[in-house]
Parts: sequence; structure tokens; C-alpha cells
Amino acid sequence: MRSSANGAVGVSATVSKGKEALDRLLELKKNWDSYDAEPISPDAVRAAELIFNPQIIPTVVGGVLVEWRWVGESCVTIEFNAKGEVSGVSWEKGS
Repeated sequence: MRSSANGAVGVSATVSKGKEALDRLLELKKNWDSYDAEPISPDAVRAAELIFNPQIIPTVVGGVLVEWRWVGESCVTIEFNAKGEVSGVSWEKGS
């Protein structure tokens, strides 16, 4: 994993491209797939943008917890152990 300024710029560019791709989804009109698909909801796009802003939390066993929270307190959590392996994934649906 890179911690240099170049690595940070690469992550920033990736996030920017991801947000641009989500914004382009808002241009899709009804029937965009020719099978009567609905237009993409602005609320869905705004919620999806939260994937680019997780909370990063250190764990007491030397790992890292990455957590995303949405309005209504829905929460997705991925925990990485000290070896860098995924040691847990959870999803809680809010109100």
C-alpha cells in the first residue's frame, strides 16, 4: 500500500471518477435499457456516494474497521485483521 503523495493523488482521482460516474447515472431517462427501466433516483445516487466517505477506525487487535453509515442509521462494516485479511462483514438495516 502506498502512502506517498502520488498514492493520495491516485485515490483522489479514483474517487472523483467514481462520483462522476454516479452523476452520469442521473442522465438516464425512463426506458434507458429499452425494457421500461425507471430513471435513476437522485436519492439513490446520493446514498451511493457515501461509499467514498467511510469512517476508518483502528481496532485493539491491530486491525482496521471500515464503516459506512446512511440516513436512517443503516450501516455496512468491513473489518480487516492484523494480517490484512477480511475478518468480518456486517450490515444493519436502519429505520
